[in-house]
Amino acid sequence: MRVNDDDRILHSLRGKGVRRPPVRTMVAGSVLPAPRGWFARCRRCWLRGIEFRIDAPSPYPVIWQMNAHFKREHELECYFCYLKFAGFKELADHVNEAHTAPEKRRYGFTETGGRQRAMTRTKVGRLPQPEGGDFDPFLKAEHIGKVGTRATIKVLGGPEETPDAEFSDMQLPVEFKGNKYSLGLKVSGGNYGRLFKQFGDNPKNWKGKVEVEVKHFKQNDYVAVV
Repeated sequence: MRVNDDDRILHSLRGKGVRRPPVRTMVAGSVLPAPRGWFARCRRCWLRGIEFRIDAPSPYPVIWQMNAHFKREHELECYFCYLKFAGFKELADHVNEAHTAPEKRRYGFTETGGRQRAMTRTKVGRLPQPEGGDFDPFLKAEHIGKVGTRATIKVLGGPEETPDAEFSDMQLPVEFKGNKYSLGLKVSGGNYGRLFKQFGDNPKNWKGKVEVEVKHFKQNDYVAVV
């Protein structure tokens, strides 16, 4: 039996209008799973057998809390042996000497500055050969006099770099009233600039007389080149 066009259209519309019941994906009475959210585990603690984990629904609290944890627990901790130190210089010296081969050691950022320890170049059980000597005392304002006092000192040679010094980059050998002293210089300071202008960039030419004056700055008297 042939179905006419009207029956065909009616059958098509009837099929589209049928609504099937939804398929249940969960067992009746069960609860929705909790969101997994974000988490982070401290690997430094985990390597030591300590479990430290942060869980949060947002990544931002995880980042903030883990950052605070690292600053509090691992900021000045040795990467290799987990020892903790009071400052970065102490930590750098420890890593440099305890966990670095002698030929790869760096001293620019450590407490020792640019001076390599002679003990690393000597045989075990023997003291290093002396490399230094006696140093001339620093020329201080009290050697010249009170504030406003002027005097003439004699420059004996070019300045020597002292990268380990706390308050000066160079030491200039000078003589005052028959006694030898060292005048501390900062490359960014006015004394070095005036001496450089007088003697030039060749340290061999740094010889001659210089006038100085005792001045006062921030509760301290100091020797100024004039």
